[in-house]
Amino acid sequence: MKQFVTLPKDKGVDVVVGFSICEEELMHTAPLPRDAYGFIKQSKIPMTCPHYLGGTSFDIAVLLHNLGYNIQLMATVGKDESGPGRLFVERLLKEYKFPYHLFPVRDGTSAARIHIERGRDPIIFSHKTPYLSFPLNEIKQLTKKWRPAVVVASGVMPEEVPMVEAMFEAHPSAFRILNPRAELTKEQTPFERLLKLNPLVCLNHQELSMCIGVDISEDEVTKEKVDQMHEKGVDAIIVTCNEHGSILSYPKHKLWIHQSVIRFGEPVDKTGAGDSFIAAVIAAIFEGKNAEEVMLWGATMAGKKVLLEGGSNVPTDEDFKQGLQR
Repeated sequence: MKQFVTLPKDKGVDVVVGFSICEEELMHTAPLPRDAYGFIKQSKIPMTCPHYLGGTSFDIAVLLHNLGYNIQLMATVGKDESGPGRLFVERLLKEYKFPYHLFPVRDGTSAARIHIERGRDPIIFSHKTPYLSFPLNEIKQLTKKWRPAVVVASGVMPEEVPMVEAMFEAHPSAFRILNPRAELTKEQTPFERLLKLNPLVCLNHQELSMCIGVDISEDEVTKEKVDQMHEKGVDAIIVTCNEHGSILSYPKHKLWIHQSVIRFGEPVDKTGAGDSFIAAVIAAIFEGKNAEEVMLWGATMAGKKVLLEGGSNVPTDEDFKQGLQR
């Protein structure tokens, strides 16, 4: 089988990723006593709350940087230079030692709270602050300057569509990847504007449900349902389905691939597994892998990620490569 994607040869950097970054608080509790209905019995809940950097675009950038790729992160933060969230983000970003560009265009830096209790799915509280302006010209200029082989728009909200259009259109030869938030998939017109730019679309099964207007569980992602996305103009799509693996559909090349979940142990926290999957897919594309290998790489990285707590606590390059050799 031939390689899945042929990347442009006139590239500068490998990947440009935008635009999600936030302050992430990990609220960790031990298993709590519950009644027969699942309600917590005790009023005081002991927990530890370490702080990290988070955000889907940031997580993808960290993973690709760890794997040795030349990346540029574009992210939006609060306009107030002395705001605690923005100061926290800027201080920690410097420790990662990869290039980034922050746009101070929001009414405060976004934040996320992740509540983890062993044996239960994490609960995520995300606070997205409103935009005060949109740096469209700057996004275009930077993307043209960097000439990426791949551009990734991850965690995209409806109001961010013009920013993604600016990034995608600035360097037309780049391979485009779109990972929308559920809120965008519910907004048909803005979402379809991005689909016209022909990206590889990466969704989870819940986002697929919203796109096609049918409530489906993770074990009900069939070819018939995915084909509804192709009818909307999507050429290639990856759908992740938690315990039921992942699917790549690309009718133009007669591809329908189901990749099973790869397990390396009992999952601890599924936060960020989708971001890890996307990062490994990008890495496989750079290494000239075929479609089946691309999906295997994604599942391997996701399988390693769920063993770690917190969205931005990602597998190392060595750990990932060991997983591929299993």
